[in-house]
Amino acid sequence: MCFLQGDPIESYKLLRETLNERNYFLQAAPYLIKELNLLIPSKSLFWTLFWYWPGAFGYHLIYLKQLFASDFNVSISGPSIMSRSKVRREYPECKELHGGYGAVMSEAQMSDSRMCLNTLFTAAVSDYIPGMQGATLANYTEMLSFTKDAEGKITGARCIDTLDPNAKPFEIKARVVVNCAGVHADEIRQKAEPSAVPRIVPSRGTHLIFKKGLLKENTGIIVPETTDGRLLFIINYYGHPMVGTTDEFCDATHFCEPT
Repeated sequence: MCFLQGDPIESYKLLRETLNERNYFLQAAPYLIKELNLLIPSKSLFWTLFWYWPGAFGYHLIYLKQLFASDFNVSISGPSIMSRSKVRREYPECKELHGGYGAVMSEAQMSDSRMCLNTLFTAAVSDYIPGMQGATLANYTEMLSFTKDAEGKITGARCIDTLDPNAKPFEIKARVVVNCAGVHADEIRQKAEPSAVPRIVPSRGTHLIFKKGLLKENTGIIVPETTDGRLLFIINYYGHPMVGTTDEFCDATHFCEPT
């Protein structure tokens, strides 16, 4: 689920792009992405009927708008309401939810790491798209600087093999260079233009994984507000309940470790 803060117009644009990307992956790689039914529990039937379900329905309308504007032949279920008995039946191990109601919204859960590897390995296959040469993949290779022509146009990059202590920098020529460095994208931008103003806001999230058995497959729970005002989610991750919350701001680092 996409939890957005900041400028509402920019957040809405980002949400539309996210949903369009989700539609693409549902169409292109259904073996790596699946529907996930998220329960928003509430002790109040009023809040379920007139707050949580309408919110889930509005989210689904945005999804449908993006879907109808595309050529993708995919679909995700619309929101629904759970009675007390159904909540108890569908979430037998979640005793704290029993006696309450629930609004269910549908999302998609993707195996990000497998998707990344699938994309890389596919790119390396020659003639996967007829007439195209497969890509050369390199890991632990650091980009030191860009190479440019007399007019200042980027023509490639100087790199080095970080696993070889005796390695010397080498150049890679390219007609197009794509900056896909994620949270470190500003570092790459400033190697191309030192005066570039940073525009990435780093954040981090914490996830805890517990033993199997709490949730059924393809299900999850959203706690819409916690004591510190953030959203909490619990989803089934390969049979294990994974608990996490919305990200918090932090400094960008190349050496991540638990806190």
